[in-house]
Amino acid sequence: MAIYPRTTGTLGTSGSGGLYYAADGKVTYDPKTGRKYENKIKIHRGERSSWEDYLIGIGAEYELDPIGNTTLFWVTWRTPESNDTEGIPSGVIKLELTTTWSIEPIELSRDVWELPEIIRQLSTCTPNQSAEPNSRTDVKLFLKGMIDALLRGLSTYPDPANPNDTLDISASMIVQQAVGFGMDQTTWEGFIDTLAHNTTSWLQSSWSLKRRMVLPSNSSVLADLENVNRLFTPSGLLTDLQAQSGIPSTVRFALPTNGYWLKKAPSISQNTSGSWEINGEWWWAEQYLPFIYGTPIKS
Repeated sequence: MAIYPRTTGTLGTSGSGGLYYAADGKVTYDPKTGRKYENKIKIHRGERSSWEDYLIGIGAEYELDPIGNTTLFWVTWRTPESNDTEGIPSGVIKLELTTTWSIEPIELSRDVWELPEIIRQLSTCTPNQSAEPNSRTDVKLFLKGMIDALLRGLSTYPDPANPNDTLDISASMIVQQAVGFGMDQTTWEGFIDTLAHNTTSWLQSSWSLKRRMVLPSNSSVLADLENVNRLFTPSGLLTDLQAQSGIPSTVRFALPTNGYWLKKAPSISQNTSGSWEINGEWWWAEQYLPFIYGTPIKS
């Protein structure tokens, strides 16, 4: 059952004096816009303003046609199928004119020290047990310090195991230090060569999932502000989306089954036609830091 007036039955007079014309809600379908209901009513000139306010409020397309030289008008309006309120609790108007989904590529600039292979090697290296550096964090700081010094044109670096002594540094010496900590020689040779060519960052392709909702002025749908700046697992994202408007089965893309989604703050704007637009966005990445964004929401 639709929320707008059904003008069924024989010619008669409405409570406000409008003359109703028999129309059972003609249905039209367009693959681009979906199904629409069309109704027709005959009204007096004095009702024109209130009817226009109502039709604009529900986001309907309509025409007002004067009937000859009389004070009567034909009002014909078409309302989207999504205005159907079957299954919605009484008093709740969850109108929705259109919802558009898209998944778009985004490029994230990341420091070369965040290259997955470098992170993997530093997280599995074997620090010294009896001298500095004796932790994986210290190993990274030690290697990074020597590489930075070498790129600045220095030839020595403080020896962490002997504070009063220095180490003679070169590209090959730094590579051998990395090998001594159980890491791969070829990887570190390529990494130092990359830094020597002044390459300090790299681009990682990711995705932005977007949902655009257009709502009439009297819709009760609100922008979803829950869990903004929180991480979601793939299953947790789908649960969060379902709370507002689940992704339809006809969407032509498959979301990644790994990684995490960062929920961005939505944008809300009022269109000149009186409708409202709510845009939500989620960014995907293979890995985020839980220390910054908290524990990912799983469901």
